[in-house]
Amino acid sequence: EDPATPAVLAYAICLCKGTSAMTGVSAGYLKIWVVRYKTWAESGYQQALAKKMQAMSAGTADEKPPPPPAGSAHDGWPEPAHYDKTGMERYRVAFLAENQ
Repeated sequence: EDPATPAVLAYAICLCKGTSAMTGVSAGYLKIWVVRYKTWAESGYQQALAKKMQAMSAGTADEKPPPPPAGSAHDGWPEPAHYDKTGMERYRVAFLAENQ
């Protein structure tokens, strides 16, 4: 609601970027530590994260959930769909009652 908010935000962002740049330049000049500037693509972090996410979701598409143990409250009871709120609530209550 304050008309100065965008200007203050822009000033704060510029101040943070400037401080970061000056810290890197000063550190390089004084040889306090070595600052290596890398982008996300160069660091390989983004590719590693994408590979990890693909590996996590690769085998779950065709797999079925494990069957409940024999004699369990859920034995022979099909798991409700994720959009069936009342069925999920009954399933959750039965699970909690069995495991407490």
